[in-house]
Amino acid sequence: MTPQLIIYLILIIIFIVISVYLVYSEFLTPNKIKVKSKVERYGREEKKKAKSS
Repeated sequence: MTPQLIIYLILIIIFIVISVYLVYSEFLTPNKIKVKSKVERYGREEKKKAKSS
């Protein structure tokens, strides 16, 4: 196997892993919603800090 083939194989494997992870995370929407609310809360806190300062 040439180095180029190995690199292509690695890229394909990475792509497959990422796509599987994205599909899997779509099924785990509760976790995503939790993360979203955390991010929103953090954003609000940052805005409050900006206003108070």
